[in-house]
Amino acid sequence: MRAASRIRTVGMTLAVAAMAVLGVGSPARAAPPTWNGNAYVWANLAASTVGTPYTPSLDYQYNSSGAVNTVTRTGTGTYTVRFPYLGPYGTALVSAYGTTDDRCKIGNWIGVPGAPSFTDTVLTVRCYTRLGAPVNSVFTASYTYPGTSAGRAAYLWNDQPSSAIGTPITPSLTYQYNSTGSPSDSNHLT
Repeated sequence: MRAASRIRTVGMTLAVAAMAVLGVGSPARAAPPTWNGNAYVWANLAASTVGTPYTPSLDYQYNSSGAVNTVTRTGTGTYTVRFPYLGPYGTALVSAYGTTDDRCKIGNWIGVPGAPSFTDTVLTVRCYTRLGAPVNSVFTASYTYPGTSAGRAAYLWNDQPSSAIGTPITPSLTYQYNSTGSPSDSNHLT
């Protein structure tokens, strides 16, 4: 699958170069109908330059849109991961990587403007030592938004962790999805 992605990238690069030589405008990428898809990345440069995005090894990242993910360290132990073209309403996971006892967690994720008429997902990651001090760390991150074209899939974010025991709750409809029916009918926590 990785080789096919590189072939598509090389083919697109050659097509854009040929169009420039011929004086033809750049090809427009069609907007994803539902911004659905998935992506993952191994953020392997724990102490990268603050404020400068880097592209992790293409062998250890993926984006179903064909785009390339980037990581930016914004301070000690704080990073942003940009997943192009996937929209803001999916679910994310992050984990420290390696034999360290560091811990990494999600600060938040938001949709931000990408290329014209696209929305990228930007995930904020915060890493800490076992004692809670911010630390630069290698980590993995993934993001999934199945959208309406997915097969069977479901996820939710429990935004009400202090609800009464045994009382059903319906978590935020913004951060849940269930391909088998209406989230308000299908995704309950008790």
